[in-house]
Amino acid sequence: MTPHVWEQRVSLADLDFHRHVNNARMLAWVQDSWADMAATAEGVPPAFVAVQHTARYQAPLPYQRRVRIETTVTKLGRSSVTGIARITDGSVIFAEITSTWVGVDPVRQRPRALTDVERESFGRHQIEEPLVPVAAAQLAG
Repeated sequence: MTPHVWEQRVSLADLDFHRHVNNARMLAWVQDSWADMAATAEGVPPAFVAVQHTARYQAPLPYQRRVRIETTVTKLGRSSVTGIARITDGSVIFAEITSTWVGVDPVRQRPRALTDVERESFGRHQIEEPLVPVAAAQLAG
C-alpha cells in the first residue's frame, strides 16, 4: 500500500493575514487530491459528495513553493470511502484531514454503490490496520 500523493503549489493568494496558508485553502487542496484519486481513465472524477471532514491543524503552514497531500484510504464501504489526508512538506505534518465521501448518482441525486473500478483505484491506497492520527499518537505518547 502506498498513499495517493498530490503535489500542490502554494500561491500568495493562499495566505491569510498572518502569512500562513488559510485553513479553508488546505481543505480545498484535500478535496482536489480526492478528486484526482477518484478520476477515471479519461481524467474525469465521478460524482462524489463529501459527507464529513474532520481537520486537525498541527502547525501553521508558512509560504513555500510546494506541499504534498498524502492520502491513505482507511475504509471502503458499499457506497462510501473514508481516508486520512496529511498535508506535509516531507518533514512537518501541517494538517491531517479525515474525510468520508459517498458516490452519488447525478441523475437520481441519491447514493450509489462504488464501481469495481473505483474500488480498485481506492484499494491501491487502502491500509489494513487503522492509521492513528498524528495528534492522537502525540497525545498518547
